[in-house]
Amino acid sequence: MAKLVASEAAQDVAVSAMRVLGEAGVTHAHTAERHYRDTPLMIIGEGTNEIQRTLIARQLVDRYGERPDALVARDGEPAERRLMVLAVRQFVEKRVIPTVGEHERAGRGPDDLVGDLADLGVLGAVVGAEQGGLGLDVTATAMIVEELARGWTAMAGAVARHLTVAFAIAWLAARSTREALLPPMTRGEHVGTAVFGSGVRARGDGAEWVLGGRTRLADNASRASLFLVAATSDEAGDCVALVERGMPGVHVGPVTSTLGQRGLDARSLTLDGARMRRDAVFADPHRRVFAFACILSVVGDEYFAIRDFAEE
Repeated sequence: MAKLVASEAAQDVAVSAMRVLGEAGVTHAHTAERHYRDTPLMIIGEGTNEIQRTLIARQLVDRYGERPDALVARDGEPAERRLMVLAVRQFVEKRVIPTVGEHERAGRGPDDLVGDLADLGVLGAVVGAEQGGLGLDVTATAMIVEELARGWTAMAGAVARHLTVAFAIAWLAARSTREALLPPMTRGEHVGTAVFGSGVRARGDGAEWVLGGRTRLADNASRASLFLVAATSDEAGDCVALVERGMPGVHVGPVTSTLGQRGLDARSLTLDGARMRRDAVFADPHRRVFAFACILSVVGDEYFAIRDFAEE
């Protein structure tokens, strides 16, 4: 019993260490991540009876109770919303769940599913019909991401970040930018990802903004052509910038292996005097974008990722 208690304490210490270290704690380069994965093995080795109880409890929950990935009834939703969500649910059952294990073991992202997601309208869920999207509200979009997360959290995370970029462009960008970027985003020809909480500074210089600094890890950065980057400036305070891949001064770093969500190819961006037009930096109302990103993150990424880590 003492060994079991010690093993559980070691697990708690590993979790606390990861929280203190932040982003660095979930990378494979740091020992905290390894301790986090190893301590459950210590618990299993020292607590056979506890494991047996856990397995029995899990079977009972699966049979009689609720669980994070259980199907959610949508009977009370408006017809259009319900039909869209059920179409995504069917796609997840037929196309995602049968192949997710193979993708995870190989460390591959959802590249081969992008075309199907575009055909379903998922990649343009928040884009207006005039740009080829579905024009869904936030509630319907969150339900779609939740259905995707039930099958594969990595895919749901990539879609949530893509939709965050599309939402920002739809709400904040000039008409010419919307017309140029949103249609190819709905078709999956442009992939977007968002990275907040970064150490990027923006400085006004005449008709342009100059960005400098390094972002946190951006999921799906290997595939993204558009990055929505949080920045701060003396002139506009907190803001978000629409950064295009390949711009002068924009450097995408190497892939960093992290705990969970295999295949998303997390990379950081380094901005070295990257210049962009004034209308590519949005100072207000950026809070709407942050709120949207938080909603999709909760329903489609963080909540299910915690479950995945616990079951690995």
